[in-house]
Amino acid sequence: MKNTTLRLSSIGVVALAAGIGCSLLFAQRPAPTARQTDGGQAPLRILCSTAVHTAVEEMRPQMERAAGRPVTVDWDSSQRLSPRIDAGEPFDVAILSTGSLDSYVQKGVITADSRVYLGRTGAGIGVRAGAPKPDISTPEKLKQALLNAQSITMNPTGASVVHFNRIVAAMGIAEQLKPKVILDAEPGRPQKNVAEGKAELVWTQVTEIKPYPELEVAGALPAELQSYTEFSIGVAATSNDAAAAGAVVKFLTSAEAAPTFRAKYVEVR
Repeated sequence: MKNTTLRLSSIGVVALAAGIGCSLLFAQRPAPTARQTDGGQAPLRILCSTAVHTAVEEMRPQMERAAGRPVTVDWDSSQRLSPRIDAGEPFDVAILSTGSLDSYVQKGVITADSRVYLGRTGAGIGVRAGAPKPDISTPEKLKQALLNAQSITMNPTGASVVHFNRIVAAMGIAEQLKPKVILDAEPGRPQKNVAEGKAELVWTQVTEIKPYPELEVAGALPAELQSYTEFSIGVAATSNDAAAAGAVVKFLTSAEAAPTFRAKYVEVR
């Protein structure tokens, strides 16, 4: 994928992140080719939001046992997965932000009786491993950390960028942050920007910091400013193996899967 990085000159452009994201929606990674197994079965295909994909991928062996067939996990932000679903890209299970998934239930793309709440994730800040960690434990300390930062990177198609816009506006520091924000829509690229020294801080879901060994979590946002993104899971109405897809949904929402999700900072019930 062509890497698209935008260094902003005004916080007004940050507010247009969603629009920027839309212009990048079609710069997508090619869908994985379904490989045939020795038994002739194509893998059960999961489209998974970036925020929870690490935990889901870790449990792929258990999902395959539950489904009785191979499983692949293709991940991206919910916003970038949506046009692929709209274009008719085949899949069996989707894990998306609850709002996005519910819209597909209403459209009949996801079967209503398969839809289950999965969990939620909170936003936080990451730094390069070994770098000083800013104290963001209170709203005032978070404000100071943002003002002190040389640069802040984030994904314009991710849920956390909208919350960033609201917070900096409420803090009255939007103007000061104008030249500091770097938007990059390639999955994982904001984190790599920090790992490579191209940015000082990454603002994203905490679950999207932990998978990168080159990064460390500076902290989750203080409770007063935290914003959670909820995720749900469901089976595609066009799945060629709804029973196997349903078995995957049942496993991922079970007590057996919960510890893995929690270990990856996904809050499950």
